[in-house]
Amino acid sequence: MSTLDAPLNELHDQLASLQRHVLGLERDYRELAERDDIAVDDLGDDMTPAECLARVSESLAALCRSLGDADTRRSEAKQAAARLYLAR
Repeated sequence: MSTLDAPLNELHDQLASLQRHVLGLERDYRELAERDDIAVDDLGDDMTPAECLARVSESLAALCRSLGDADTRRSEAKQAAARLYLAR
């Protein structure tokens, strides 16, 4: 096990938890918007709360993809290092 495995696993877990939380906020907002007819209310801001939540959700998904890509590259590097070690 690499010294990075535990921190990266914890980061994955925290990101997954945050994604679930944001999805819950999106669901709650959607329910409120339908009930109170606030779906298009931006309160003077550049975007609606729903758009902000969607942007946060998209950013988290992109972060998870990047972290997955980094995991793949780290795994490839570990395999290459093992091959070099065995080839000595």
